[in-house]
Amino acid sequence: MSDKEEMPRMSEAVPVTGAGGPQMPLGARRLFIIGSLGVLAGIVASRFYFSGLVLAVAGIALLGVALSYRDKKPWMSPISWVVCVAGGLWTAITAAYGWSISTEADAASSHSEFAGWLFTSGYVMFVVMAIGVASAVVVRIIRRRPKAHP
Repeated sequence: MSDKEEMPRMSEAVPVTGAGGPQMPLGARRLFIIGSLGVLAGIVASRFYFSGLVLAVAGIALLGVALSYRDKKPWMSPISWVVCVAGGLWTAITAAYGWSISTEADAASSHSEFAGWLFTSGYVMFVVMAIGVASAVVVRIIRRRPKAHP
C-alpha cells in the first residue's frame, strides 16, 4: 500500500454481524460470557452445595441483563436496569429461601410461611426479569426495522 492510501482505523470501524446489522455491545458480550460461566459452574456445584444453585441463578440474572441491551449508547437501557434489579432480588431471595429451608431442616421443624413467601416473591422477580428481557428484545427488533416511507 502506498503512503497516500489510508488504512481504516479500528476506532472508526462500525461493528457489524454477518447479516449487516449492529453487533451486541462489548459490555453485554462480557456479561453474557460471565453469566454463561456462572450458570455452568453453578449447575455443577449445585450437586454438592446449595450455593451452587445461587451461583446459577446469578448467572441467569447476568444473562438477562446482557440480553436486554439496546443498540444505542449507553447500552444499558431503562429496561436493562429493571432486569438488573429483578435479577439481583431473585438471586438474594433464592439465597434466603435456601437458608430458611436448611435452617428449618436443621431444627427439624415444619416449613414456615416465610419460606412460602420467599418462594413466591422469587418467582415474581423471575417473571419480571423474563418480561423485561422479552420486551427489550421486541423493542430492539422494532427499532431495527427499516422505516417505510409513504
